[in-house]
Amino acid sequence: MTGKRFVSILTASLLLLPVYTSTLLAGVEPSPFQPEINQLGAIANMLDSAYFRVDRTLSVPPEPCVPPDPCKGLNGDINRLEAIENQVSSTDNMVDSMINEVMGFEPTPFREDLVPALEVVGEAAQGIADRINTFVVETSAEEVAIEFIYAVEAVGVSALIVVDTVDDGIEQLLGGPVACEDIEDENTCNARDLCEWDPGDFCFTAE
Repeated sequence: MTGKRFVSILTASLLLLPVYTSTLLAGVEPSPFQPEINQLGAIANMLDSAYFRVDRTLSVPPEPCVPPDPCKGLNGDINRLEAIENQVSSTDNMVDSMINEVMGFEPTPFREDLVPALEVVGEAAQGIADRINTFVVETSAEEVAIEFIYAVEAVGVSALIVVDTVDDGIEQLLGGPVACEDIEDENTCNARDLCEWDPGDFCFTAE
């Protein structure tokens, strides 16, 4: 094949590509819930930001206060954690309001379009809870100021509330409870009261 002929064929192929792509995408419309999907993406980013702030704060926890010595940096850490807790709580309110709004529409199969975005939010919130749980389990009041631990736990509780809100929202969108066997994420599986994660990488209903 000559160089000129090859170039001609390649050019023709490229010209036909947009037509072929248009044919494939014909009849495919964006989800009517795309604005909500975008908002859930923004919420997941907020939770990712909260995770990094928590992780940074936990990396240098304040030591226990020994009167009359002042608690160096404790107040600043407490205030920081309270701000993070407020941020996480606000994401829960956003998710809850969105679910209620969507469920107020006429029933539509497009509701399921929200599920993957909700799962990302749930995973981000679970990541915060897991990071905090690891810290609390591995830390004692003899090593870290107890007030700091309490503030950290409050953030963890708020994160788990988000996980529950997400799970409840998914159940509503899918028209009923999600079976353990349909859950593919280990954290989501273990967060369910009746579900357990098998080492073989699948979720099952605990007896």
